[in-house]
Amino acid sequence: MYDPLKPSLPTPSSSRPGQGRRSDASSDQVLTSRRAVPARILARLFDEIVSSLIAVGCLLPIIFIFVAPSHWIDLGPGGYLLVVLIFGTIGTVAKSFYFIVFEYRTGQTLGKIALNLEVTGTGGDRASMRRLVVRAILNYLLLSCIPVIFLEIVTMLLRKNGRRMVDELTGTRIVRLEFGAVPTAEPDNL
Repeated sequence: MYDPLKPSLPTPSSSRPGQGRRSDASSDQVLTSRRAVPARILARLFDEIVSSLIAVGCLLPIIFIFVAPSHWIDLGPGGYLLVVLIFGTIGTVAKSFYFIVFEYRTGQTLGKIALNLEVTGTGGDRASMRRLVVRAILNYLLLSCIPVIFLEIVTMLLRKNGRRMVDELTGTRIVRLEFGAVPTAEPDNL
């Protein structure tokens, strides 16, 4: 029976003591196969919900400070546009911050933890902060357009290694961990 969450061909990881086992870092078919696409999509949906809640939590105080008293002050059309731009910027930064911080600290967001996935560099080391920032920016730019979301899903399904365009551009990949495995601990030097 097909199970998208079941790791295939587990092998011992590096010789670091205390680290759990994870899929072989040299095989793209094992790490980022087409079988992992449903898990990646579910993890992303879960993370979008969590990051949106974080963004709303960051915006609520600003809404009460600036928008609630706006019926006393006429901001004019330019003022309202400025408020929308400020809200959009704060929301985008809050959502990106969620992905960058979680993926840099542990290699996993909450959705990836739930589905036993991890973001790594292409060499199997933990991705650097620079790669994760570029990844978050590209994710925001590419995934804010509905046709591109479908293109990304089709790209993952058609490629043998299941990597997205963002993964290719940033030198990252999604690794499926075995249950009980410890994520990588050392960032690469990029």
